[in-house]
Amino acid sequence: MTARTDKRQEGHDEVLVVIRFRNHHKSDIMQDDYYLSNAAAETELAEFARVAKAEHRIEECIQRGKSEAGLADYQVRNWKGWHHHQTLSLIASWFFGARSRHVEMRQQSSQEMKT
Repeated sequence: MTARTDKRQEGHDEVLVVIRFRNHHKSDIMQDDYYLSNAAAETELAEFARVAKAEHRIEECIQRGKSEAGLADYQVRNWKGWHHHQTLSLIASWFFGARSRHVEMRQQSSQEMKT
């Protein structure tokens, strides 16, 4: 299915890409994701799958930032205050992620040393 946006003159035509995959928790349930893409027709399916997974990882990071670092908890009255809050929340979210990866790596290395 081809879909066009208004006044887009350069690049490849935009097409609707449907990706079907099994649910992680319930393997008998199939899920569909829909994307509008202007990738070349020769683009491999593995590349579409890689990009689709990246989108889900980004959404998970935003949700984690909202729950752990207060990304959605702002009460500001101007753009500068909102921008500062978002910047600090994203830095805090990054710190939490880096710290948890560091702890996981230390636990793995200590377990390897024991065996």
